[in-house]
Amino acid sequence: MLGRLLSTIFLCCVSNVILAQIVVKGKVVNESGKPVSEANVWFEYTNIGTATNNKGEFELRNSFQGKYTLRVTSFNYEGIRIQIQESNEDMIITLKDSPLKLSEVVVTGTRYA
Repeated sequence: MLGRLLSTIFLCCVSNVILAQIVVKGKVVNESGKPVSEANVWFEYTNIGTATNNKGEFELRNSFQGKYTLRVTSFNYEGIRIQIQESNEDMIITLKDSPLKLSEVVVTGTRYA
């Protein structure tokens, strides 16, 4: 009887830990509301991250509850940091255009004998 009670308590605790995960879903757009594809989205100081699809959508799952900083960066846009404490499945993240625009680089070479 005591063994069953302890097993039930243990399973309840384990299921709470397993089910207690942060899920962050959303869309990354620019200032005019157009989706930003291939933007990098990740939890800072972790190896949990992804890139947005062609529609600017992303989904991240983290197995531990707590406070996290969500980082979003993309080429030609200013990066952004957002504090996350709980799941959020309908985020809209707007990136501002970067004042620093990079142009193409042309590399040429010559051969000396």
